[in-house]
Amino acid sequence: MQYNSSSSSQDMVSLANLFTKQNNTTFPLTEKTIFANMGNRIILTEIHKAYGGWKYDDRNNTDFPIATTDLTSGQDNYALPLDTNQLNGVYIRDNNNTTWTKLIPVTLEEINRIEAEPEFESTDAIPMYYRPLSNSIKIYPAPNYTVEDGLMVEYSRDVSTFATTDTTKTAGFDSLFHEAIPVYMGYQYAQINGIPQLPRLTEQWVDYLARIKGHYSQKYREMYPARIKVYNDINQYI
Repeated sequence: MQYNSSSSSQDMVSLANLFTKQNNTTFPLTEKTIFANMGNRIILTEIHKAYGGWKYDDRNNTDFPIATTDLTSGQDNYALPLDTNQLNGVYIRDNNNTTWTKLIPVTLEEINRIEAEPEFESTDAIPMYYRPLSNSIKIYPAPNYTVEDGLMVEYSRDVSTFATTDTTKTAGFDSLFHEAIPVYMGYQYAQINGIPQLPRLTEQWVDYLARIKGHYSQKYREMYPARIKVYNDINQYI
């Protein structure tokens, strides 16, 4: 479903007006766009929580959420892409620039159970571990060699947001649930303005979130077949 100006009025802006019994004067496009992006991000969060083996990325993106940078001798801190909201894996190339190796994630608490963080893997060598730190990652130990594009991260990124000038742009999740965005737009307007449609829009929004989570938790069907339930006869008897 496109964002605005569909010839059949089957677009998000038109539906938000329909759901609230408003128009683009009483419910300005700037407000609709703010609410649309809020709802889009809430849905993104729910999809991530419902992870079923198929990693989500906004369909408006034209590349994969993978980034590389130079691995530099003696450098242990590397910035993450600005739109990173989840970190899924960190890899390095060996000093022959051939083989990728996945680094082992480690937390500060795990390090401190061994020794003080500044002393952990402090001699430059082949990196083995990484730790997210603010908007970057720290790797342990720092490399003792340099490789062009030798560090790679797999990550999840933010939604592709709507602008007030968008017309044909669509939401980046499955089209089966695109009506959730105008429902949320209407829900926010109803909350702020106290219109009678609030209870109905609240119920619809909650229902959409539940259906989206259920759908994405089972989307990778080949890897997640129907489960067989096993019962504990002893516990049931007791």
